[in-house]
Amino acid sequence: MTWLATTQTILCFIPLAYFAILDYRTMSIPAAPLEIWCTIICLYGAIRDWHLLAVAIAVMVVTGAFAWCTRGMGSADVLVIGALAATLGLLPTLWGLLLACMLGCCHCLCSRTRRIPFVPALFVGNAVIAGLPLLHLTLPVIGAYTLVLLG
Repeated sequence: MTWLATTQTILCFIPLAYFAILDYRTMSIPAAPLEIWCTIICLYGAIRDWHLLAVAIAVMVVTGAFAWCTRGMGSADVLVIGALAATLGLLPTLWGLLLACMLGCCHCLCSRTRRIPFVPALFVGNAVIAGLPLLHLTLPVIGAYTLVLLG
């Protein structure tokens, strides 16, 4: 991961954690801070690689059309998915979206409500996907440390 990618990931996930907590508590996110954050993340993605900006815009158009047709997703969800696409790229964002959908279904079944705070699910799903490369690096270290402790 390059320095720009690492910086963008940090700039993406720290405010996203705040937005996730806010969405979980109030089921809404203020528009101005979210739009400013999304713009900064998308422009930072364009600095890294202009393809990331194109991916983010395409993802926002598709998810925005889905949100408009189903009336189920909010505009904050669409902006967050677009910002994640500008940070992680298309395929990791889609995997994170799949995990978020599964988490949202679990939340819906456990809480027996129809409204789902989806930004926390997006945060957790994409944090897991973004952290998978770190997991591949740390598992051998944990295994070696365990062998040293047991041996």
